[in-house]
Amino acid sequence: MKKKVIVALADAFTNKVAKMVANDLGLYFLNLDDYLDYNLFDSERILAKCGIEYLKKQEAKYIQDALVLDDMIFYCSYELMINNINLFENCEIIYVALSKEQLTKLREKTFEINELAFEDRDVFLKSIALSVENDFLVEKSFANKIVSFLKK
Repeated sequence: MKKKVIVALADAFTNKVAKMVANDLGLYFLNLDDYLDYNLFDSERILAKCGIEYLKKQEAKYIQDALVLDDMIFYCSYELMINNINLFENCEIIYVALSKEQLTKLREKTFEINELAFEDRDVFLKSIALSVENDFLVEKSFANKIVSFLKK
């Protein structure tokens, strides 16, 4: 069975959605960004002392280690996914496709960073993932849609 990875352009909102999906399906949840922060707790120092190539290899190692875990729903930020896209080739990627208006309402820092590139990133994620959209900006509504799809 393919690993399930949930991604979006709004980290905090989508992290909550992914946790709800895992809970509703009786699965474990792992935020890959937090997992890397924990395992590479001083990444700035690693980068300064060992260089970008070493840091990227370490990131890839920890992502690969995590993706062998069973009974999991993973959350991954857009940046982490795009920087390691080859590691997610055999995963089922689910994109919480919030509209630009919905992202603006959230006022998340991640969207402020992504706003300039929103359209390109949105088109890219829709091309590689199952896109889940919802008229209502409610975490549980998005989670329910994802759970319904995954139960099929």
